Amino acid sequence: METFFSASNKIKTNSCSIPAGFLDRIPREREFSSSEEYSSAVNKALEEESRKHSERIERDLDVVDFFKFSAEEFLYEYAALGKPLIIKNSTTKWPLPSKFWSIELLERFFGDSEYVVRKGDDYTSMQTRSETFTSYIASLRKSSFNVFESQDLDCTTQEIDASWYGANNWIPPGLIPYIDIPKYYPSWTSRMLDTKIWVGPEGTGAHLHSDMHDNFVVQLIGEKRFTLIAPHHRASLGATSFTSNLMSSPIDIHNIEASRYPEAALLKEKGKIFEYTLHPGDALYLPAGWFHSTRNLNSDVCCSINFWQAACYGSARVIVPNIGPPDWIVKPGSATKQDVETLLASIRNSQNS
Repeated sequence: METFFSASNKIKTNSCSIPAGFLDRIPREREFSSSEEYSSAVNKALEEESRKHSERIERDLDVVDFFKFSAEEFLYEYAALGKPLIIKNSTTKWPLPSKFWSIELLERFFGDSEYVVRKGDDYTSMQTRSETFTSYIASLRKSSFNVFESQDLDCTTQEIDASWYGANNWIPPGLIPYIDIPKYYPSWTSRMLDTKIWVGPEGTGAHLHSDMHDNFVVQLIGEKRFTLIAPHHRASLGATSFTSNLMSSPIDIHNIEASRYPEAALLKEKGKIFEYTLHPGDALYLPAGWFHSTRNLNSDVCCSINFWQAACYGSARVIVPNIGPPDWIVKPGSATKQDVETLLASIRNSQNS
């Protein structure tokens, strides 16, 4: 099977309109006077490519099957254009496919480790705090979510508030052997520090923003709705840099105030805002620069994993070079069939005791 990296060498890049010294390799911050200038150059490149391919990328999302989709198709039809994509059955070959995931599984691996939760209408007003995963789940159990209605556990958290979202946390080391990284990019582009897990109840999610790296979002428990807008509409969304890797929009994309944001309202009228709901086992390829907001939909707690591809911008033909060994402290996908059977049996026994 051809990999993204080997296939990418076939692309003719001399027509790509991006900053000098940026083509076909990772841009270096030392080539710019500041990290802000560096981020601006990357985002400008992503916007230019998005505008160039707007007629091809601003359509309803394509849905493909993991078993009927090649790396070369991914490269030419999606990554090279910066076009989002839904891949069904993406976890089928994982040691622990999505059908076996549960809150009890997450509790087994997170335990009393520190877990960051947050809430807020946007990034500027966001509150964050740290607690244990156990206490976070206990607070949700006290909030009468359907998944927890049959359980009666004490809650020792600071408050009972289901609006807190367990966002952007690292994967517990013990869980790593049971997941696997996407196979469309070189293996070294998926790094442990860029792989994050998201756990939250219905109604929680992320405000409208864009990230500066290609990403694969894999849904494992529950359903999550994504609202997507192409990078070249940044100005219409009033987006500005919040960090060197993130641009944030002040707009509530589901309730656009047309009097304040007429250009954003026009995007909706013209059908330039796209939505898709991820189900367990689905993977969303989210190209760098695409604006998106998320919302957990069902009444059970939802879980997804983001596999950010370090310094990879498919639409700008940039893939990070193999500059060192992977930083995974445990090899992803290394769990054996016996490991999985033992784990699932242990969880069943604890539920029945």
